[in-house]
Amino acid sequence: MSQQATIKRYLLLIEKVKKGNYPSKQELIDLLNDQGLKCSERTFQRSLESIRNEFGVEIEYNTIRRGYFINDDISVDYEPFIRFLDIAQSANTLIETLSDGREALKYIHFDTSANMMGIHYLQPLLRAVKDNLQVRISYSHFEEKDEKTFVLNPELLKEYMNRWYVTGHVDYTDGVRIYALDRIKNIELLPETFERKMGSAEDVFGDIIGVNFSGEEVKRIVLSFTPWQGNYIRTLPMHPSQEVLIDNDEEFRIAIRVKPNFELWQRIQMYGDQVKVLEPADL
Repeated sequence: MSQQATIKRYLLLIEKVKKGNYPSKQELIDLLNDQGLKCSERTFQRSLESIRNEFGVEIEYNTIRRGYFINDDISVDYEPFIRFLDIAQSANTLIETLSDGREALKYIHFDTSANMMGIHYLQPLLRAVKDNLQVRISYSHFEEKDEKTFVLNPELLKEYMNRWYVTGHVDYTDGVRIYALDRIKNIELLPETFERKMGSAEDVFGDIIGVNFSGEEVKRIVLSFTPWQGNYIRTLPMHPSQEVLIDNDEEFRIAIRVKPNFELWQRIQMYGDQVKVLEPADL
């Protein structure tokens, strides 16, 4: 089966099971077959094993409910995995669409921003992150004309607003350093290894919006949006901690728990007069 079909199969299985309705084996097999993905019992079992072994998502059978569920107690956080599958499936869909030829380009408009620049560095950086390998980077800051070359201990990769970043430590400086991949001019993997100082991606980025570390403690942020703007915030939450407090014809009020930083302030400013900050008073 093609890679595209495999991605679609994984995504359908996880999305169906995560709804919590304990679908049976036959329901799941029928779902895949209805989507044009030929699936036997053997293929079904192999898919569950692959999802478990390769991605740490434990889909198990509940004998009492007679159906399948995701065991959250022993599974990794699978939301990033689902996002990865969504991105991969979207890319495959776009490739299929463009295979119709240049005629299709008449009806599609792409963002002209440079957010895809540097994405080819993802593969070598991911290898360096996984194997604790140092990398030599040539980098150009926005505010500086000259390139700088240094050795980085890369620990985490982060995507925010369609731009990728690498986070790690530089031996001659203190604290965490963050570099945008689209500002990297060259990367060289080195044989030297390093000792990790940071935790998991969720530990580091779970309590912030964006990539900047402010040093602040986690705070409860309460925001009141107009009902119109609330339609967007409801379907595209500002943060996974988002809790809806009020949702009526007068306002859409939420609370999030994050460490205040520049990106949070930037996001709030972006909504203009469509939002009011209710808590904390000093934000």
